Amino acid sequence: MKILVIAPTNPTLPGIDEEVAAITANHETVLVLGTVRETDIVQAIRLNAPFQVIWWITHGGSEGVELSNGVILNIDGVGQFVTTSEAGLCVLNSCSSEDAARQIVIGGNASIIYTISNLPDVEALRFGALLAKRLTETDDFRAAFEKARPLKGEYRMLDAGVALRSMDLTISGRVDKLQDKMELHTQQLYELKTDAANNQKTTDALRASVDALRASDEKRDHPVSDPVQIIKWVAILSAVLLAMVILSIVLARGGFV
Repeated sequence: MKILVIAPTNPTLPGIDEEVAAITANHETVLVLGTVRETDIVQAIRLNAPFQVIWWITHGGSEGVELSNGVILNIDGVGQFVTTSEAGLCVLNSCSSEDAARQIVIGGNASIIYTISNLPDVEALRFGALLAKRLTETDDFRAAFEKARPLKGEYRMLDAGVALRSMDLTISGRVDKLQDKMELHTQQLYELKTDAANNQKTTDALRASVDALRASDEKRDHPVSDPVQIIKWVAILSAVLLAMVILSIVLARGGFV
């Protein structure tokens, strides 16, 4: 396979040279070693792409991967290089690279091999050497990974197509749930508006009745001017209006989820 290997010199990773040797012994390789800058990776891809695999041997984490002199290449940058290299597989042989892997696989067409914890250098070297050997036996990245992976499961693989389909299904499911809630809320809003309209009709009818009583009272020879009667009608009307307001509030609070 044609593999782009990116491995900045790092005194805390003494096994880099051995892993690089294991890869070059089995594959056609383009090496970006020693002092590694972004421009060096750009040049290697520009002159040699397409690749089948892009292989990172360095420190890494949720923010990206480490180049030389402590420079961090962020996840977007890693993803851009993976896409531009046209590789179908990205190997992130760096510690705790799960966050980076999940973001990269969503943004591109490459499968990702990554780690979920900080590994001793000897274990990373062993896995790298075994994976390089298995990739000589098959073009199936998943099959090679399954044969090389350690039993403890520190290494994982995200298949590009499966990851994207999973993301699509998750988003689709969330959209369906939101649509269901919107339809329910629309129905509840319609019912509230109907209740409000009915309450308004009832209020208008009560007011008409009160007005009719007042008009009838005024036509009498001896109109009722007793303050008690007036207070009575006002209290009845106020109680009815208050009940309708409370009902509307209860429906509004209890109806929505």
